[in-house]
Amino acid sequence: MDLLHRLFGSGAHTVPHDEDFLARLERKYQPLLGRAVALGTRLDTVRLEGERLVVEGIAPSAAVRDAILRGIEALDPNRCETSVRIRVGN
Repeated sequence: MDLLHRLFGSGAHTVPHDEDFLARLERKYQPLLGRAVALGTRLDTVRLEGERLVVEGIAPSAAVRDAILRGIEALDPNRCETSVRIRVGN
């Protein structure tokens, strides 16, 4: 997940995983997370916990937070590979 680390700095932590697994998560979630940042969301944590991508941050508005959550739900409808905690704040 070097790409996520470069995008989000020290908030991106990884543990050793199969290269294909990491590449798949990058391809799947990087566009959404990049868009979240472009919309003003501060991602404090982007890390792997076992087989789950954990994302924590602060969105500038409820509308942005809701858009991020809808995007995650579209990519992971059963929420089996993500844990997302985005709150609204400044």
